[in-house]
Amino acid sequence: MAYTPREIKDRVAVGDDIFQVEDLGNNQIRLIPAPTHVSEPGTPINKALLQPIEDYLATGVVPVERTITAGNGLTGGGALSMNRTISLGTPGTLSGTTTNNVTSTSHTHKISVATQAEAEAGTNNVKLMTPLRVTQLLNKSLPVVFAQADSAFHNPPYTELIRVASSPTDYNTIKFGSFLGEGEDKRQFNLTFPSLGHVVAGTPQYLLNTSSTPSSSEMLEFRYFLPENQLSLSGVTIYHGITMFRQNRIELLVTRVSAGSTAMNDVYLHFRFTGLKLA
Repeated sequence: MAYTPREIKDRVAVGDDIFQVEDLGNNQIRLIPAPTHVSEPGTPINKALLQPIEDYLATGVVPVERTITAGNGLTGGGALSMNRTISLGTPGTLSGTTTNNVTSTSHTHKISVATQAEAEAGTNNVKLMTPLRVTQLLNKSLPVVFAQADSAFHNPPYTELIRVASSPTDYNTIKFGSFLGEGEDKRQFNLTFPSLGHVVAGTPQYLLNTSSTPSSSEMLEFRYFLPENQLSLSGVTIYHGITMFRQNRIELLVTRVSAGSTAMNDVYLHFRFTGLKLA
């Protein structure tokens, strides 16, 4: 219950020290105030004045000089002479390296991040996974494998192994001194390499040109052998495409579009085969 302040007035009078004496007998007298002038009688000090004060104090009134101080991580507060608000400071951005910490206006929490062993085990249902831990898990459970050309594996023989893939996004480059012989209308290329495993999810990509390096590795793509896949190299137009692939071999078929006798020499085959080893 709110307390309503009241106006308390002082008595203003002349002659408050003047009294009349009334003889009551039996050696008793009564002093009767007899001021000469009263301009303000003042506020009577009685129960009507004092009881509301007592009742209000009994409700547990907080002294106005008391203050509220916002602790670490909080803002607001101040003297209780008016209503005050305590607000939570803006939290700091959390990461795998943040700790349990507070400042004058903010705070952070420590995040429980899975270790590599916990990520690979896959049994913890509480700790969080970072991109690194997900990568480590996939590398263990679904390892990325890729074909690496080997000079010991080739049919038909090629002239030179120019480049060997060193990563899943890299590619191999093989040079064929004789790609199609004079008068030869088609040739089947069996690109063999060390096996990638029993089951691989992925598709091979390749590019044929007359340069030892492609202008961009993004030019490598999967092409199934179809008449629509035409290419002109060294003045000869050919159909080309993959007819079959498995974990240790890619079969590429090349045929002339029209009969001819011109030989195709010094052709480069750039290829990669990247996938997920499932078993």
